[in-house]
Amino acid sequence: MAHSFLPMGIFVILSAMTFCLPAISALEDSAQLTFQKTVVSGKSFPHHTVRKNESVYSILRKLPGVAENDIPRYFQIIKALNPQVKNWDKIYPGQEIALPPTDAIGVRKEESSTARANLSAGASGRRTYLVRRGDYLIRIVRREMNIASGTQQIMLRIKEMNPAIRDANLLYPGQVLWLPERYGQAKVETPPFTDEFRHEQAKQPDKRSEPTGETRPSAAVMPQEQPARREEPDAGRKSSLLSASARLEIIRHIVEQMQGSLLTKGNYYLPVSRTVQLEIDCSAIPVVELNDQTTVFLDMKNRLHLSLQKLTGSRWSNWHIVKIDAKDDVIAILKKIFEKSKSYKLIRAEKPLAVGSQSNVEIPVDWMINRKTADQPSKTVQGLRLVSHNQDILPRAITHFARANSLVITEFSPRTGLTGRPEELYTLPPPTVLPKSPAGELGHALLSYLKLPAEKDAEIRVFNLEKDGFNLSIKADVLLAQGEKKTVVLSRPLPEEFIQILQETGYRLIFVSDRDNPATNMEKILRGVNVPFASGYFLFSGADKNQPPYTIGFQGIKIKADQDIYVVNFDVHPDLLGLLKEAWSATLVRY
Repeated sequence: MAHSFLPMGIFVILSAMTFCLPAISALEDSAQLTFQKTVVSGKSFPHHTVRKNESVYSILRKLPGVAENDIPRYFQIIKALNPQVKNWDKIYPGQEIALPPTDAIGVRKEESSTARANLSAGASGRRTYLVRRGDYLIRIVRREMNIASGTQQIMLRIKEMNPAIRDANLLYPGQVLWLPERYGQAKVETPPFTDEFRHEQAKQPDKRSEPTGETRPSAAVMPQEQPARREEPDAGRKSSLLSASARLEIIRHIVEQMQGSLLTKGNYYLPVSRTVQLEIDCSAIPVVELNDQTTVFLDMKNRLHLSLQKLTGSRWSNWHIVKIDAKDDVIAILKKIFEKSKSYKLIRAEKPLAVGSQSNVEIPVDWMINRKTADQPSKTVQGLRLVSHNQDILPRAITHFARANSLVITEFSPRTGLTGRPEELYTLPPPTVLPKSPAGELGHALLSYLKLPAEKDAEIRVFNLEKDGFNLSIKADVLLAQGEKKTVVLSRPLPEEFIQILQETGYRLIFVSDRDNPATNMEKILRGVNVPFASGYFLFSGADKNQPPYTIGFQGIKIKADQDIYVVNFDVHPDLLGLLKEAWSATLVRY
């Protein structure tokens, strides 16, 4: 067997026993790949006897240290180790299959243990709480912890202790929360300050929300730099290029948002045959795994011999090696990765991304990761924003809303790396919901919400015994008495003479119908009681509030009362409710 194509540091070990060569310091730069001799009988790879009702996925999930994201990679290795299995959907009880060694995955064990330690440290002195029907976070803080002020910090602390909670306003009965036993000052970590930014920030006035004058939560700290979003990423920008580790962390975040992974620790194994496997040191050659079974090896220092690249391309259709130049920025690296993907492509954004249907949000992005295969819709799964200024960072309410609509937004600075605003927690009560029908009940609920003295199912006398010789009264759905003015809302028709008598005695009549659209009935009522309103499509621009130029738009009825009230016929994401309330003092009511 000829091995002339192998560079220094790539070895074939022909011993019947599995072992690894010690590191050779003189060849440190090239000793990242080895071909390793293995024996597929008994001891080299563990074997598993298939039991009744087992599938390959249920077997994989039982392997120690295997996370859900690891399963696609493990499955590829198992297929290579068991070429005798023709149909993995039909494995049968008693069948023996070889399993990969438990360290073949290159799992980031150090990171996992660190995360567990951090969680344990952050949750010391904690207790559990079982969520009840109607609970939301601020109510739990006030009722269970007897805290009336400073609630923002304690809610952030609870979010730290419960990382699985994506939306603090969406709790469900039976959910278990960790609560601090004794409340201390919550620690909210932000990226480190730079001397340059401290100097620039000192010259800028505080940004305050309108109209209350309360200081908005400070965004993640970033150095000031003029954006250059329309330059090609590989146009020769050498200054301010992120370090290799910082670029990899951005790549890791982007790939993990798509249920993929980036391995920068441990070893990665590729089975060349039943007796030989290729071992890759992930700290020297990072490995990107996408959720479409595409694996990309990032050759950061041009270490891999051309012959080995050809071997990889010819033997494994899903595994690819790409050369990463020192001048490649994040976008250039992503382009090289997604050029190898079967299902995704990276393209420049020509217009803002539209998210949602009834409450439509438009988000400006620089790049989009789209699906590209014929059997999948051309849909954006992630938008990338290159930000340079503090005010360029989107509010979390916008990114949360995008994620709720299956779109991930990733923001990073070309100089400082990943960024984002601190978590925004809005202490809003549950939104008011008006009944769509019957029309009379809708009218009473609307007028009561506007704090008008509305009496439901009121009796109005039309004929009087003393005056007319007999009594006759009608039942109004709603009676609104404002001084000498009396307004009646009726959902049933009246004889013409009754209408004339009521009008002659000073009553203003408003007729609504269960057959009409609820919006039409509300417009009749508001017009009849002289409450200013407007119907149409309403647009809120972040640029008007010194924020990025996102927009929020929806169809509804705007009522001008002591505050701006917007009545809509759909559920609004809780974070959008909070953002509209904080930035625009707008309250949304649903019917």
